[in-house]
Amino acid sequence: MGKKVLEAHGEVDEIKFSMPNKHHFLVDLSPFGLDNPTRSSSPRTAPTA
Repeated sequence: MGKKVLEAHGEVDEIKFSMPNKHHFLVDLSPFGLDNPTRSSSPRTAPTA
């Protein structure tokens, strides 16, 4: 993506991307009698063990 911008626009010298490091883990809803194959997730900044 950045390479395309640099190639198309000579006035742009540099591109920096900053993206959050978020991990999304499925929430286990089985204690509530609910199935959660892919619907509800909890975002976290770091993976948990």
